[in-house]
Amino acid sequence: MAKSNTPRSHRRSSNKRPSRSASPARRGGGSSRKPARRLSSSVNTSPVQESYSPEEPQALLDLIMAKSGRSRTAAKRLVASGRVSVAEEPTTMATLMVETGTTVTVHRLAPVAPFSHHLISIEWEDEEYVVVYKKTGIPTVNTAHKDPHNTVMYILSRHYKKSNPAAKLFMLSRLDKSSAGFVVFAKTTEAKERLARRWSSAVHHQRYALVVEGTLPTTEAFELTSVSTPGDEEKRGRTAARTETVVRAEVQPLTSSAGGNLHLVEADVVGSRIYSVRKIFGDNKLRIFGDIRYHSRFCARDQIALAQTELELTMPHTGETVHLRRPIPSHFRLLLAQDKRETGE
Repeated sequence: MAKSNTPRSHRRSSNKRPSRSASPARRGGGSSRKPARRLSSSVNTSPVQESYSPEEPQALLDLIMAKSGRSRTAAKRLVASGRVSVAEEPTTMATLMVETGTTVTVHRLAPVAPFSHHLISIEWEDEEYVVVYKKTGIPTVNTAHKDPHNTVMYILSRHYKKSNPAAKLFMLSRLDKSSAGFVVFAKTTEAKERLARRWSSAVHHQRYALVVEGTLPTTEAFELTSVSTPGDEEKRGRTAARTETVVRAEVQPLTSSAGGNLHLVEADVVGSRIYSVRKIFGDNKLRIFGDIRYHSRFCARDQIALAQTELELTMPHTGETVHLRRPIPSHFRLLLAQDKRETGE
């Protein structure tokens, strides 16, 4: 297949993706998308020790002394510790005037610093769910039993436990160490079960960019299918067992190498929550660049040419539609040149 010089936006208008049932918001012609948001980094999420409100405007220090019975020295020490919030905002200003009816909260722990990690970033968060973007080089969970502390699950859990020792995380999606993309976690068992039950209707897009080896069935958009079996987590009984299901991927070719053996494509996986993009393509005789599991001819140094570029889902508890995007990695297009060198053309 010859390399196309047509602008990407034009290619998409002529090569439409396979049709898919529209969500209720899309059927109306409008959009319910909202920008990604996070919990305020200053909000103290540790357990509440005590709370009270003044009957009339009063200095914070005086209010704490009057309501808690602490001495002036003890009240000053408490405010200075950062454990006190006024209207949910932590403060260390003892002289702050608190208006009538405003809630003052004393937490068991001071708020922790915002999450920071060179391979993981929090993209969206609320009280029940958190969506992170993980780079290549770190697994989601410890499925290989090699380094249990170097996983997204462990590192993120440790962060939340700093402010709430009882905090828990439950995985809703997963990515291999060698690929990058968005991972969804729930903060309670109820939140996990709620979204897991509605995943196929709540998630509108799980789109990936990848470089594949082999012969594409067409230069137009096409569909791949694969049988998904219960993963290791289900087999060990950590989540409810499920039967085999058919996973569909809507594939859009973007461009191909000069030799016609490497192709940059986008794939939108429909419906399934836990699945393997590598298996979907491998089962259809299309190997992902660098994926030695499916006998790729190329070595990519513990990486494969697979990265999630889009996640769009409607949160079941609020109805808010979260739409997260990342660009196609720039080096993916450069990988196509490997085909020319390999074939000697």
